Amino acid sequence: MEHLHPADYRLEDVPLCSSGSFKKSRIYTTVQGPTKLCISSGTSGTKSVVPRDSRTLERFAGSILHGLREFIGHVDSRKAFILGPRSDEAGDLWFSYSISLAQLLQDTVYFVDNGRFDAQALYQALESSCDDDVVIVTPPSLLFAFMEWMEETGAHALNCPKTYVLTAGGWKSHVNKSVSRELLEETVATRLGVPPFRQRDLFNMVELNTVLFECEHHFKHIPPWLEVIVRRPEDMTAADPGEEGIICFLDPTAVSYPAFILSDDFGTLEPGECPCGRYGPRLSINRRLAGIEERGCALKMACYAQPEQ
Repeated sequence: MEHLHPADYRLEDVPLCSSGSFKKSRIYTTVQGPTKLCISSGTSGTKSVVPRDSRTLERFAGSILHGLREFIGHVDSRKAFILGPRSDEAGDLWFSYSISLAQLLQDTVYFVDNGRFDAQALYQALESSCDDDVVIVTPPSLLFAFMEWMEETGAHALNCPKTYVLTAGGWKSHVNKSVSRELLEETVATRLGVPPFRQRDLFNMVELNTVLFECEHHFKHIPPWLEVIVRRPEDMTAADPGEEGIICFLDPTAVSYPAFILSDDFGTLEPGECPCGRYGPRLSINRRLAGIEERGCALKMACYAQPEQ
């Protein structure tokens, strides 16, 4: 066989699996030991199933810890308030399971139990912790439901300027009405006293084994091990910096499945220095491909019963 040299190949030439492929067939590699079948949610019964072995899961958790340390800092001394279930209750639903991994922080409290979101308990916990370093991890739907609960019950506004709010899972409210990021940020700032630069949106998909964190200027930074390529839809060539196209991920951290993914999302990449002072590419996710149904784990989280009045 002719000798193969890495210099003879470009990352743009790596074959990709479309994210939709994981909905149609089992895609995996042979690994030793058991695997966890990580399942997305779908509005029409179409669900991705991605197998993760222990090494792949450990590396996923490592990406979370890296992001927390890099963009939040002092994680060992922070409380974590999770608007989701514990990992044992989350089961194989990927979004629920992944946000449960905020247990990497110390003093973690969960506010969804047996499918019920306890807004009163969250309010009391925040009220007694406004002077502490707290990280709230939540889908936007439950966060907005909590804001509505505060308004409907007449709960007085809190002042938690040291708190971080990390949202993930898309911008759908619990009643399937779109909620703009600007409205959510303004509402959280008004009712919880958390300034917008401490409100960060994270990105992950069940087929991707890395979590992308935002900086204080709301740019999603690409960690050094992850390669992101934006491709022009008409011919799948690599787009120029700042040019919108289909987002592709080359994630080497997964060993139990090929994490070289052609996603369903349109976005742009910007190189160079960020206003936050960090260097490296930054990803903006703008919209979904036309014809792709709105779906995602945040919709599954939205089915939790609404807080009691």
